[in-house]
Amino acid sequence: MRRAASLAACAALVGCAPAPQGRPPSAPAAQERPELSALAARSFDRRPVVVAMAREGDPAGALAVDVALPDLVAATGLLAVVEVRLAKAGVQGVDGQADRLGLRVRVVVPDGEAAERATREVLRALTSPIAEEGAAIRLAAARTAALTPADDPALRPLLDCTGEARLAGEPRAEVTATSLEAARERSGGWATVTVGCVGSAAVGAKVAEAVARAEPWQREGARAGAELVSAELAYVEPTRRRGTTRVVVARASGDPFDALTVASPDQLRAVTAHLARAGAPGLARAQATAHARGSCTALEVEVDGEAEDAARVARLLRDELARPVVADPSAIARAVSSQADPRDAAAAAALMGRAARADARPRILAALGVAPPRGKAPDLDAARRDAQASLVRALSVSQPSSSGVEVRAAAEPGQREAWVALGSTCPIPDADAGAGLTAAVVTAQASRELDGVTLEPWVSPTDAGILAHAPPRAGELAADHVRRVARAAAVALLSGPPAAEALERARVALLVRLDEPSLRAQEPVVGALARGRVSHFLPWGTTDGLARVAPARSRWAALASGPLRAAVVATSSVDHATAAAEVIERLARGSEARACPSVGAWERPAPGARAASLPVGLGPRAYVVAQLDGRDRVLAAALAAWAGDPDAAATRAARAQGVTARAYLLGEGAATLLVVELSGPALALETAASELSASLAAAAKAPGEAELARAIAAAREDDWRARATPRRRVLDRFRGGAASSPPTPAALTELARRAFAVGNTSVVSALGAASPAQSPASAEQKK
Repeated sequence: MRRAASLAACAALVGCAPAPQGRPPSAPAAQERPELSALAARSFDRRPVVVAMAREGDPAGALAVDVALPDLVAATGLLAVVEVRLAKAGVQGVDGQADRLGLRVRVVVPDGEAAERATREVLRALTSPIAEEGAAIRLAAARTAALTPADDPALRPLLDCTGEARLAGEPRAEVTATSLEAARERSGGWATVTVGCVGSAAVGAKVAEAVARAEPWQREGARAGAELVSAELAYVEPTRRRGTTRVVVARASGDPFDALTVASPDQLRAVTAHLARAGAPGLARAQATAHARGSCTALEVEVDGEAEDAARVARLLRDELARPVVADPSAIARAVSSQADPRDAAAAAALMGRAARADARPRILAALGVAPPRGKAPDLDAARRDAQASLVRALSVSQPSSSGVEVRAAAEPGQREAWVALGSTCPIPDADAGAGLTAAVVTAQASRELDGVTLEPWVSPTDAGILAHAPPRAGELAADHVRRVARAAAVALLSGPPAAEALERARVALLVRLDEPSLRAQEPVVGALARGRVSHFLPWGTTDGLARVAPARSRWAALASGPLRAAVVATSSVDHATAAAEVIERLARGSEARACPSVGAWERPAPGARAASLPVGLGPRAYVVAQLDGRDRVLAAALAAWAGDPDAAATRAARAQGVTARAYLLGEGAATLLVVELSGPALALETAASELSASLAAAAKAPGEAELARAIAAAREDDWRARATPRRRVLDRFRGGAASSPPTPAALTELARRAFAVGNTSVVSALGAASPAQSPASAEQKK
C-alpha cells in the first residue's frame, strides 16, 4: 500500500490545509513563521499546480508528480509505461509507486537543469498518446499480472479508502496499447496532477518554468474526493485463528491532509489512552494515507474475542475518528521540511497543491476480519452476515459528546514559564492498607521526560494529578509554548498506566521521602485518630501502605477516566491557554463527566486519650489534637501558629520540662486536624501534653493581643510566599477557591475557642517501650 507518510511523518504534517486551486497556500506572516518564506506555490492556466520549497544541504533535490487514478490495474500499467518512457529519455533516479488511488513519479534532480528536463519528460510521458510500445506494454502486463488479490472481495470499500495495492474482485483484463491509452485518457486532466519539488532556488524556478512552457491540457479532470460505499462491513480471513478478530476503522475525507492531522502523535495518544481506559487492546497499526483524491486514516486492533467483543472496540475507534480535529495551519512548511528524504519532501509538497474539497466532511467505515467457520464447506456468507450484524448493533450506540474535562484557562503576562495542572477532582479513595497508591501512580507518571517539560506529581486530600511547566524555547511562539506544556501533562497522565519499573522507582522515592523524621512523626496521630481515612490526612502515603501498590492499573484507570479538570496558565494570552486546552481535551476523550466515588463521610473520633505505636528510629512523641473546620486555610494556619507559638504562655509549662512543640495542620476542609506535636523526655511528655491541652483551652477564652497579632502575621506571610509561586497559583486555579479573607483577631479567637474547648481535644502518646500502648491501662483506654 502506498503511504503518504510514516507515523513519524504524520506528526510533521499535522494541520496542513491545501489552498484553493489556482492560488498559493496562505501562510502566516514571515516574521511569525520564518520557515514559511521558503515555501512557494504557483498555478498556471490549464496546467498542474507547482509547490516548491527551497531546501539546502540535501545531496540532491527531488521532483514528485502525483496523478489521481482510482483504478489499481490502470495505475499500475500506466506507471510502467511512464517509467519506460523516462528511461528511454535518459532520466535517471526515477522511483515510481502505484496503488488503488493513483500513481506518483519521483525523480532525484541534482540541479536546476536536471529538474527542468525531468519535469518536461514526466509531463510528456503522461500526455503523449500510447501506441504500440512493446517494452512498455510487456512491463505493464507483467506488473498487473503480479498484483496480489485480497483475501475477501468484501474488503473492497476499505481498500478503496486506504489505497492498498491489492485487487478486490476486479477482472484482470488483457493489457494492450488500447487499454493503456484509455487509462491515460482517464487520468489526463490538469486538476488531477500536481507537481512538488525541493532543492535549491534554481530547482524550484526551473520546475515552474518547465510546467509553464508545457502544452496546455485540454481537460480539467475529475475532482471527486475519496468515497466509501458502506459504513460497516465484515470479511473472512482464511488464515485467522479462531477466537480472534481484526478490527479496522477508517476515516475518509476529500481533504488530502485530514488523515495526517487525525494520525498526529497527539491524536494517536488520545486513541491509545481511550482504549487503555476501556480495557481494550492497544493499536496494532495506524496508517495515514494522503492522495490526490483526498485522504484516509485507518486504525487497526487485534482482539482476542469473537465478533461481539470486537464490535465494541470498533465503536470506541469510531467515536475517536468521527470527532472533529483541530488543524495547525503553521505546520504547512514543516510538512515538507520534516521529511529527511528529499523525494518524500517533494511528494509532500505535491500534495499541498491539491484543492481543499468543498465537501471535506469525513466518512467512517468499520470492518471486522473474522476467522472462517468450522466445517469442510464453511458458509462464508453467513459468517460475514453475523459479524456485520454485530458491528451494526455496536455502532448504533451514540457517540459521546464531550471529553469530560473541565478546563480553567488563564494568562499571567510577564511570567517566564507556562503551567498546566491536570488531574482528578475526586478525594483519594485509597484504603488505609494502600495509603500512597495514588501518590505512587502520579509520581510514576511524572517521571517521564517529555519534550523539555518539567513534570511534578501532586497529591492532596481532595485531588491529585500532574503539574507541568517549562520556559519557552528560543524562537518558540507563546501559543506553541503553552501547547507543548499542555501536551506533556496530558500524555504523562492519560496515555497509559505506569510501567512496573516506573512504579517501583516511584514507590522507593516516596519511601525515602516519608523517612524524613518530621513526616514519619505524623503517622502515629493519624493512625490513632483517622482509621479508614488515613489517605485524607497523609495523601502521600504511609510506609506500610506503600508496600502494597499492586493494583496500580485500576487506580490509574480511575484517575484517567474522570472526572478530570485542567488549569492552563499561559504567559501571554488567555486565547493561547484555551487553544492549549484543546490538546488536553483530545487526549482525554473517553473520560466521563461522572460523579466521584464515595469515600464515606468523616466520622469525628471521640475526644480523649489514646496510645499509638512509635515508628522505628523515632524518639518519643505526644500529640495534642484538635478537630476543626479548616475551609478557611489562612485562618486555620493562623490558629496553628498561635497554638505552637514558642513565646506564648500556653507552651511555657512544656518548655519548662524540656519539651519542645511544633504545630501543623493535617487534612483539608471540614475534616482538618490541628496537631501540636511534643518531643522530649518520655517521662515528661504525657504530663506536658495534658497540661498543654488545658492551657490552650484556658488561653483560647481570652488570647493575648500580641499572640494573636504574631499568629495572624505569620499565617499571612506564609500565604503570601506560597501565592508568590506559580505552582500554588495554578493549583488554586485548579481548585477554584477564592483567596481567603485576611484573618481577624475576633475570627481567630472564635476558632480557637471552638477548637480547644474543654473536652474537645485528644491526647495521643507514642512513647516507645514505655508507651501505655503496651500496658493494660492502655488497652482499657482503647476500649
